[in-house]
Amino acid sequence: MVNVAEIPVQRPASPQWLNIAPAFKTCMSKAERNKETELEKRQGERSKRKEDRHHDYPSAGIKHAGSLIEQGYRVEEGQDRRRTALNKAVHHYGYAETVEKVNALSVMNKNHKENHRRLLDDLEYLKSQFKDK
Repeated sequence: MVNVAEIPVQRPASPQWLNIAPAFKTCMSKAERNKETELEKRQGERSKRKEDRHHDYPSAGIKHAGSLIEQGYRVEEGQDRRRTALNKAVHHYGYAETVEKVNALSVMNKNHKENHRRLLDDLEYLKSQFKDK
């Protein structure tokens, strides 16, 4: 007679014991693998850009959104208040970044003639006061 306790019991493999990912990659077509590697490259480039803020290529966007407002700059204000706020912004963020911000505002306000004119005037002021410094 056979003892039931001596018979080995085979249990189905659980998902944690199986390594499905390598088998899945071998079943992928060449186009899918290329797409995946391109995606990994793009993600790597993005992470490099995030790590290195002082890169040589053009900026990926305006940094510190609303920072001119924090310095007291409003297009609707008078010339003296705008220039005081621009002086603070140049002192805090630097000439290049402040010009980039004002230029972006001028592009966004190109259809509003009065604001566009004021922003261009502020750009000229920044260039005349801070460009050579």
